[in-house]
Amino acid sequence: MSFMTDTGAHSEKKLGDVVQRYLAKSGLVRQLGTSSLQKEWEQTVGAEVARHTRVTSLRGGVLRVEVDSAPWLHELKGFYGDTIMQDLKERLKGRTLKKIEFRIGRF
Repeated sequence: MSFMTDTGAHSEKKLGDVVQRYLAKSGLVRQLGTSSLQKEWEQTVGAEVARHTRVTSLRGGVLRVEVDSAPWLHELKGFYGDTIMQDLKERLKGRTLKKIEFRIGRF
């Protein structure tokens, strides 16, 4: 397929390449990835914990999760972090998960 470039010249590119580039530039790839992670998170931790948490990113093997209160932060860091980590590693096959960082967030 032929597309017009900014200079007016025609360029042979695959539509998929153009769409991928657009999604990456717009930030939608990251949003879609985070949405997928949130779903895996919810299935791993259950509805109660999921109501008090939100996945914000997975970069460099570090999963960042916001928590809505200090008591929940303490519970997750102190008592459930290792168990959640192991369960998520099994669910996220193909993605590197080295650490979960919990922090207080607003949502």
